[in-house]
Amino acid sequence: MEKLGGFPQACWLFCSPQDDLGLDDLNGWEVGKRIKNYCLRKGLWKTPFLLYTGWDKKFEPEKLAESGVDRMVAKPVSCSGLLRLLYEVVAA
Repeated sequence: MEKLGGFPQACWLFCSPQDDLGLDDLNGWEVGKRIKNYCLRKGLWKTPFLLYTGWDKKFEPEKLAESGVDRMVAKPVSCSGLLRLLYEVVAA
């Protein structure tokens, strides 16, 4: 948690199960890996993680699993579509 900037930022990170693939400073692949590895080290249940992208590209299931990504989400996504995806990920 120290590397995440303390408890408030860690809470924000783990309570926000989504990120954008194209961010420069800390992209979605890296955030997903950090969450996955942190949970593994601490023996915690992994937070479901959605990765947003505007790229029209399919990624291999192995890449998603290795990066801790539960689902790719193509932008734009409607509110009802996002809720459906969250339900599917949490119910799995």
